Amino acid sequence: MLDSLFFENIPGKIISKKDIENNGIKGFDIINKTRRGDLQRYHIFITDLEIILFKLGGKGEFVNSSAGKQFFSSIKFEPKFASTIVYQPPTKGFKVKVPSEHSYSRNDYVGVAGLVEDLSAYDKKEGNFFGVKHAIFNDFYYLEEDSFELNRLASYALQNFKFTKDIKTELKKEQGFPCMYLTASNTNGKKFCGKIFIKGVHYYLVYSISDGKVDLSNDFFKSFELTDFNYLNEIKEIKDNDLHFTTKDETSNTPSSRFNEQFAKAYAQVKDSLKTKRSS
Repeated sequence: MLDSLFFENIPGKIISKKDIENNGIKGFDIINKTRRGDLQRYHIFITDLEIILFKLGGKGEFVNSSAGKQFFSSIKFEPKFASTIVYQPPTKGFKVKVPSEHSYSRNDYVGVAGLVEDLSAYDKKEGNFFGVKHAIFNDFYYLEEDSFELNRLASYALQNFKFTKDIKTELKKEQGFPCMYLTASNTNGKKFCGKIFIKGVHYYLVYSISDGKVDLSNDFFKSFELTDFNYLNEIKEIKDNDLHFTTKDETSNTPSSRFNEQFAKAYAQVKDSLKTKRSS
C-alpha cells in the first residue's frame, strides 16, 4: 500500500528511502530526482489517524543545502499522552469527550450540501476508533419526515463503512432533536455504534468502531452535546435586489465569497446605471 502511495505521488526516480522516527512517530525520509534533474526530499510520517507529509524542492541539489537540512531538522512532534479531552471546534456547534490522539478537519468551501467537519480519535490502548461527521444539506425541493431521513442516513452510513450484519436501529429524540440509534457488525467481527442527529439543515453522525467493547452507553456518546455556533467572521447585512429581501449572515473569508461579494456590487451598479439611463 505504501509503495503504491509513493509511486503515485512522488515524481521521477526515488534514489533513497530511509526509516525515521520523530518522538515515537515512525516514517520515511525519501529523496527523489525529477525528470529535470532536480532533487526533492520528503519526510512522510504514518500515525493511527493520518499520513503527514513534509516536502521540500528546489533547483539542483538545494534540498541538501544547509537551509534544506535546517527545515527537516526543525520538524518536531509534540509528545502524546493517553488521556481524554473535551473537544470543541473553533466554530463550536458541538462538543464531545475523545481520546487525546485526534484529528480534525473543516471544509469551508461547502455550498448548499456536503461534509463540513470531520473529527476522528483513536484509543490506542483499547484499539477503539471514535468519530463525528457534520454535514449540511439545504434541500429546496423536498420536505421529508425526519424518520424517513434518519432511516435513509443510517442506511447510507452503514453501507459507507461496510457494516451490513446484525443491523439494529431505533428512533429517538435527544437534546430536543430527532435522533436515531444504530448498531451493526461487519465480516471482520468489528462493531459499529452510532447516533445520527438532525438539527435543521445540520446533520451529525456520532460513531465508534471497536471489537465490541464500546456501546451507546460509553462516555463518548454520553458526552456529545450540540451547542450554539460561534461565528468567526464578520456578520454583514446582505441585500437581494432581485427577490427584494435583506438578511444578516456570516461572510466567510474565502476567494469565492470575496468574488461573489464584488460581483454582487458590480451587478448592483450596472442595474442602477440602467435605471438612470431609462429614466433620463
